[in-house]
Amino acid sequence: MAGLQVISSATDIAAIHDCIAAVADLAKTPGEIRVTDQRRVDALLDICTDILESGRFGGSCLPRQHRRGPQVQVTMPLDAVLGADVPCDLRGHGPITADQARRIAADGELRRLVCDPLSGTLLDYGRRTYQPPSQLADHVLARDRTCTAPGCRQPAARCEIDHTIPFPHGPTSADNLAVLCKHHHRAKDGGGFTVRRHTDGWTTWSTPMGTTVSTPPRRLWHPPRPGQPQPTDPANSAGHQHTDGEPTSRTQPATPSTPTLPAHQDLSTTLNTTTPDTATPDNAADEPPF
Repeated sequence: MAGLQVISSATDIAAIHDCIAAVADLAKTPGEIRVTDQRRVDALLDICTDILESGRFGGSCLPRQHRRGPQVQVTMPLDAVLGADVPCDLRGHGPITADQARRIAADGELRRLVCDPLSGTLLDYGRRTYQPPSQLADHVLARDRTCTAPGCRQPAARCEIDHTIPFPHGPTSADNLAVLCKHHHRAKDGGGFTVRRHTDGWTTWSTPMGTTVSTPPRRLWHPPRPGQPQPTDPANSAGHQHTDGEPTSRTQPATPSTPTLPAHQDLSTTLNTTTPDTATPDNAADEPPF
C-alpha cells in the first residue's frame, strides 16, 4: 500500500475534492459495492490514467523524456505473469504483490526483459526500443573494450554502439550489439562491408571485394592453465638463502602465451583502421547514433 498527501490552500483542496467527488458519482453504477472513499480513489486514478494514455492535457502534449512519454513501469518475473505469488517491482515505489502487478499488466504493454541471473543487470531490452539502456550499454562497452573491427584499437569509450543486425529486425540485446568506432560504423552501414556475429562470440567481417576475416571475442582476463608455474612473491624469494650463503634461484613468472588463432588476412589497410592517436577528437565527435 502507499499514500498520497496533498497540501495546498483551502480553495485548491476544495476544488480538487469537488472534481474527484463528481467523477466518482458519475462512475457509480446500480448495485455499486464500493464505498464513497473507494470510488473517489478510483476516480482520481481514472483522471490520471486518462491523461497518461492520451499523452495530452489542456490541449497540449505532455513533455517527453528520452523520446517517450510518462509511463508506469512494473518489473515482474515470468513466474508472476503465469500466476505465481512472487514479488514484483513498481518503478518509483518499490516491491508490490504479484496480483497488483498482474492488474497493471492487464491494461499495459508487455515487454520482454532478460537479466543476468547472478547480478540482476539488464542484458536484453527486446525489439521495441532502439537505444540500449545504461546497464546494457555498460555491459557491451566493458565486454568489447575496443572497436570490434579487425585491427582497430580505438577505445570503447570513444566508440559507438551498433546493432549488428539493424533495428528493428535485430533486437537491442547484448548478442546483437557491438562497439564500433565512427569510421568502421560508417563502413558497415554504408561502405559495403558486412558483419556477422556468431554464437560463440566470434565476428566475421566481409569486404566489398569478398575478403573475409574473423576475430575472436575479447577476453577480460586469462585464467591460469593447468600446470602453469605460478609467480612467486619477490619479497619472499629475495630473502631466502641457501646454507652456503648463495641466494636461491628465483622462479620467474611464466610468460602468458597468446592463444593460437586461425590465420586471417590483415585488413588494417583495407579497413583504414583508426587508432587512438588519429581518432576524431572528443570535441569534434557528435553524439553516438546508436
